[in-house]
Amino acid sequence: MNDQMNIFSESVPQYSVRLVRERPVDGPLIINPISATDAATEILQDYDREVFLALFLSTSGKLCGFNICHIGSLSESLVRIADVFKAAILSNAAAVIFAHNHPSGNPEPSKEDIAVTKRLVVAGDIIGIPVRDHVIITSRGESTSLAMRGYLVLD
Repeated sequence: MNDQMNIFSESVPQYSVRLVRERPVDGPLIINPISATDAATEILQDYDREVFLALFLSTSGKLCGFNICHIGSLSESLVRIADVFKAAILSNAAAVIFAHNHPSGNPEPSKEDIAVTKRLVVAGDIIGIPVRDHVIITSRGESTSLAMRGYLVLD
């Protein structure tokens, strides 16, 4: 039995997680789709392909971090739910806002945008990190809030 444990511990990696915050959180207050769009635009403005972004909020609604979850192509960005929430969990986010850009310049959500938003809302509800919004931005300064369109309501 002891030899089996030795083989097991040498062949299977053990992982540990440690979060270290380097400085106090003092980001901007994200209270509505406009402030969420402003924060996302600042991060995504220079990308020429679709980028999926997660903005992490503290309990007071301040931006306490962000993660570029995926960089896609000119017309799509694949979103894996576990990857999107992994950084939110590690950052101890109280809530999350998702954003992505549409390099095409069209601010309208696609069927895929709506479907992934609904899956993200369900996942966030299950793990206790509510999704406050999902905004789509364009390089022309246009944006769409999926919360304002009613897509964040659990079925």
